[in-house]
Amino acid sequence: MENECVLTSFDFSVINEIKQRAPELPAGYIFNVRGFRPHVFTAPVDILSIHFALVNGFFMRQARKHGKKVFVWTVNSPWMMRCMCRLGVHGIITDFPDRLADVVNVWTKSR
Repeated sequence: MENECVLTSFDFSVINEIKQRAPELPAGYIFNVRGFRPHVFTAPVDILSIHFALVNGFFMRQARKHGKKVFVWTVNSPWMMRCMCRLGVHGIITDFPDRLADVVNVWTKSR
C-alpha cells in the first residue's frame, strides 16, 4: 500500500513534517496562481500539484530540470486531458475518471 501512497499539502510545514517522519513517501506541494513562487521548482518536494490552466511547456521544462513530477487538477474535458498528455504531465486529477481512461487509452495506442 505504501508504494501507492502520495502525500500532498498546501502547507510547506506539513510537507516538511512528512519528509522528516517518512522520507521514503513521495510528498507534493499543491498550489494555484496565488501559491506559485519560482522556488517551487527547488523546494524539497517530489510532486508539484497545480491547476491545469497554469501548466505550459516552460513550466514542464522547469519541473523536469529539477526532477519534479507534475500532477494537474481538475481536468474534466477530454480536449484538455489530451493537452495535458501532450505536455507530459505525470498525473491528472479529474471528476470524470471514465473520460480520462478513454483519453489515456487512445493516447497510449497512438504513441
